[in-house]
Parts: sequence; structure tokens; C-alpha cells
Amino acid sequence: MKNELDPELILRKKIIELEQLLEEKINYYENILSLLPGHVYWVNRDNIYLGCNNEQAKDAGLSSRQEIVNKRNSELPWRDQAAELDRINNQIMETGVAQSIIEYAEMIDGVKTYLSQKVPLKNRSGTIIGLLGISLDITELKKTQKELAKAKEKAEAANRAKSTFIANMSHDIRTPLSGIIGMTALLEEEITDPIAKENVRLVHESGKQLLSLLNSILEIAASNAAQEKKLRNSSFNLLTMLEKLVALEKPALLYKKSHLRLNLAADLPQWIEADQQKLYRILLNLLSNAIKFTDNGIVTVSARPIAQKRGKTILEFKIEDTGIGISAENQARIFDAFYRATPAYQGTYEGYGVGLHIVRQYLKSFKGTINVQSVENQGTSITITLPVKAIDPPNATALIEDCPEVSHINTLPKQRNVLLVEDNPMAMKISTLMLERLNLTVTPAINSTEALDCIKQKRFDWIITDIGLPDFSGFELARRIQAYEIEQQLPHTPILGLTAHAKRDALEESTSSGMLDLLEKPLSLNDLNRHICSTLPEPAPEVNKNRSTKNNLKPLFDEQLAMKHLGSLIMLQESIHFLVEAELHTNFFKIQESYEQQHWEELHRLIHLFKNSCIYCGVPRLLEITTRFEKISLSQDEKIIKEVFEEFLTTCKETEQYLTAWLATKK
Repeated sequence: MKNELDPELILRKKIIELEQLLEEKINYYENILSLLPGHVYWVNRDNIYLGCNNEQAKDAGLSSRQEIVNKRNSELPWRDQAAELDRINNQIMETGVAQSIIEYAEMIDGVKTYLSQKVPLKNRSGTIIGLLGISLDITELKKTQKELAKAKEKAEAANRAKSTFIANMSHDIRTPLSGIIGMTALLEEEITDPIAKENVRLVHESGKQLLSLLNSILEIAASNAAQEKKLRNSSFNLLTMLEKLVALEKPALLYKKSHLRLNLAADLPQWIEADQQKLYRILLNLLSNAIKFTDNGIVTVSARPIAQKRGKTILEFKIEDTGIGISAENQARIFDAFYRATPAYQGTYEGYGVGLHIVRQYLKSFKGTINVQSVENQGTSITITLPVKAIDPPNATALIEDCPEVSHINTLPKQRNVLLVEDNPMAMKISTLMLERLNLTVTPAINSTEALDCIKQKRFDWIITDIGLPDFSGFELARRIQAYEIEQQLPHTPILGLTAHAKRDALEESTSSGMLDLLEKPLSLNDLNRHICSTLPEPAPEVNKNRSTKNNLKPLFDEQLAMKHLGSLIMLQESIHFLVEAELHTNFFKIQESYEQQHWEELHRLIHLFKNSCIYCGVPRLLEITTRFEKISLSQDEKIIKEVFEEFLTTCKETEQYLTAWLATKK
């Protein structure tokens, strides 16, 4: 009993218990340390290893963790990397700053890549006594990253190859197709035999349909391209855009015997900043579809702001119709590319199943939404929402359009010279014929080098160049011509580009190269006339009192021109009836009221709408005076406005009388 109470014995027993407990704890933490994932190791100030975990020992080819003790990096499999590893360790121990680095080390199964986190080890007094490192093997991750990078590079190369193929295919198919369309258009004008004329017209229309299909395929490819998913924002008048949409679809509405209602909220912003081209295509596709599938019905277009979010206005557009509707099973598929709810073989409705797919793709770019509600034989309602930035309108002069639409051909003064640069013989022939039809003298050049030689020998009023030339592009040619003119202190020559590629792809480069505009093949006389006439010096806005000399050059009514726009006599009669009843009666009095009250901006808006109605109906004299009236309506020169209004008034009355008499002969 006495021995059991001996203090020395008790102390020894306590020491043994503590030593056992300490050994258990050491073994416990040693076990945890040994089993830690990754590579864990620690060294002293001399870069001599003091220990490591099992993973480190295994990859170093050691039989146990203890074998690494007292070894240096130069004694281990990664001896070739020892100097660099020691340098990094010394830097950390000298600065006391931890580092996260990528390291490479030769292990028994090859060179591996590690993500290492290294920290200085300190004693209780804060003195650095060594370094602790934890390294994770990221060899497979790096390998995967390299493979992904290669795959991404291959995918991008494939996408570039696809884009190049599409562009080349577009050019290779469009060029001969444009030749067919252009040549048949010229033949149709020259042939007098009615049967032959009809046959040529059918060839011409078939060519246009084939080109339309090609454009649809290219548009699908373009809408899926990465660059097309980016928004190209600009400032524009939303109300004007909607009015143009309505004017564009007016002939189709007349043909389908349907009515259009435009419901615009009072707080709808007039000027917005957004991607105008994409928004226009979205609304055009939706409105065209609604009209296409609605006979003797009503199509309603509504627009309103519904929310404000992060400085943007969320706009809601709703297009409703009372047409044939969409079955429940088809509603989920109408946005698929080339899917048609009505099969092509039925021949009831035209189209290639492209429009709604493009709508969805463009809405994704806007981060917008689309919702479809439809009942068969009752109608369809499609609602889209998208964010835009509402902005203040620019000054009033910015509202005047500089390039009015033209539905007649003006012959130009002779001795006007144009340089035509085109490497395709068929395209050269057709373009030359069209330019000569405009009384232009054409100098041909088959490549850019020849064109530059022509420029240095002679001055031209215009230059028209294909963009895909054999030596260097039309864009580069435009840049070199302008550089030459600057160097020689010569006036700038307007340059128009020609492309058989999809126009959107080349439009930006044409602008940066200094081209006035880019025309898409096949060319038309109207396009050439409009673009070339727009570069003529504009006279001061002065009215010729003896207007009859000028106006008599243009008839009050050109039935053949109207038929080209509208396609059938029935549609023409309905359009003329609408022009007489709605425009020359109802809307004319609104114009007269705005003029008398001197509401110039409202006058400008009404005249613009009136002009759009004139474009399709073959009334060149009325279109001409309306175009002039629109251009000077915001000039605030009351004398000039008064003179043009009087001429407009007289022309309206003369046109109304003529068209009323013409309609009477068709009953």
C-alpha cells in the first residue's frame, strides 16, 4: 500500500500514461498526414526533406515515407528540376510570402504537372525554419485543357471553313443566277410577242424564287453564326420603322382582303437604341406570317412598354390575326429551321420555313422572349418582349430622309461616265446594258489593277466595282482610289460596291473602305437609278413655277409599272381604290389640316406615310411631288412650303380624277 502511494512511482506512472497518449496522438496525426490526398511534404532551411505523405513517397519511388527524410531534391527522381525547385523554395523562405505556382517534376512514371501551394514554416518566435508544400497532380487536367483548346481551334477552323464555303457557294450560285434574272428582265422589256414575253417572265420569276430559296438558306446559316448573335445597336425612330413595315405589307393586305390595326401605346418611346436590323426582321417575319395565313380577316400589331429594368425599357410587341391558326402539335415545331406547318406540295402558302427560326435566333441575341397562343381556324397571337434603351429624339433636321424611294427610272444627262469593274463576263454584260439604259457611258475593267490604270488616265462620275476580284478585293480598290485622289488633290468619286455574297457580311467592310453603298446582285434598274441619282448635286429647294414642263415628263398613272409592283390586275384595282378612297380623300384632308395649322413635324410624318402608299400604285407624278414635299416640309421656309403644297394639291386632284376614271373603265 505504501509503495502505491509513493510520489515517485505515481509520477513515473503518469509519465508513462502521457507518453502513451502522446504516441497515440502522434500516430493519429501521422496516419491522417500519411493519407492526405495530393502530395504533402516539408523541408528545412537547407531544402532537406523532413517528411512527406504516402502519395509523395509512392510517386517518388520510395518504399515508405521515412525514406525521404534527409534527402534533397537532387537525390530524388525529379533531380533534373532540383535547381528550379530549390530556387522557388528559397525565395519563399527568404521573403516569408506564400506562393501558388505551376511546377513540373520527373516522377517514376514520367513528367507530371502540379499545382503547388507553398508556405513558410515558423517556430514560436516567428523565425522561419522551413517550408510546407502541398502539390496537386493536374497532369490530366492540363492534358484535357490542351485537348479542349485543340478541339476549340478545330471547331473555329471548321466554322470559318463553313462560313467561307457558304460565302463562296453564295457567290458561285448567285453570279450565274443573277445573270439569268437580269438578262430575262431585259428580254421581257424588249420582246413584243405575248407568248414569248410570258415565257420569259416565267423564267424570270422562277429565277427569283430560286434566289429567294438560296437567300433563305444563307440567312439561316448567318443567323446561327457567332458574329450574327452580337447586337449592333444604333439610334432610330421606332414609329417610323413601324410605319415602313405597315406600308411594305399594304399590297399583301389588299391582296388577302384583310385589314391591319396598329395599336401603339401613348407612352411607347419614339426613339430607341437597339439593333434596328434584327428588330425589323423579327417584326417583318411575324407580320408577314400573320398576313400570309389570314384571308378576309384582321391583323393587329400592338406595341407598348411593360417594364423598366437596369436602365432599359422592356417593350412588348403583339401580332394577332384571325387566320387559320396553328395546331397544338405544330406549335412546338414552328421555330425549327425549314419546318412548315403546311407542306410545300399542297401549294397553298409560299415560304421555306425560315422566318420563325430567325425570329427565335434574333430574340436570343436580345435576351428577349416569345410566346405563341393559337387555336386552329380561329387565329394566332404571338407576343415578344425585348429590352431597348429609350432615348431623346435628335434635332428635327435629322428626321428628313435623304434617299427617298423611287419607283420610276430617270435617264441621266449624257457624257456622264462610269467605270465598271467586274470579272464575270455575264455580269459585266448585264450591268453595262442597264447603265447604258440610264444614258451612262461605261468603261469596263476586268480587275482592280486595270481599274487603277483607268483612274489615273481619266476622271469618272461614278465607279461601280464587284468586291470579289481576282487580284485584290473591291474594298482594297476603293481604299487605293481614295488614297490616289487625296495624293493628287482630286475630288472624291462616289464608289458603289457589288456583291453576290450575303450583303450583311460585307456591309461593314464596304463602309470602312469608303464605299457609298453596297448593292446586292442581281442588279435592278431602280436600284442603280436610285443610288446614282442620290450622288448628283442637289439644287437649292426652289420651286419651278412652270412645273408643267417638268411634271409632264412623268405620267399621272403608269399601269405597266404598277403591275410590276403588284403582280395582278385585281390587286392593282384594289390598291388604286384604296389610294383614292383612303389617301386622296381621308389622309389628304389630314395633310391639309396640318399644313393650315403649321404643324410641320406632323405634316412631315403624314406626307411620309402618303408617299409610301404612292410607291406601289404606279403614280410617278404624284410620287415625285410627294417626295419633294416631304424633303422640304421641315425646312420652316413658309414660302417654299406654300408653293410645293399648291403643286401637291393640284397633282392630287389631277391624279384622283384620272384614277377614278380608270377605275370606272374596269368595272
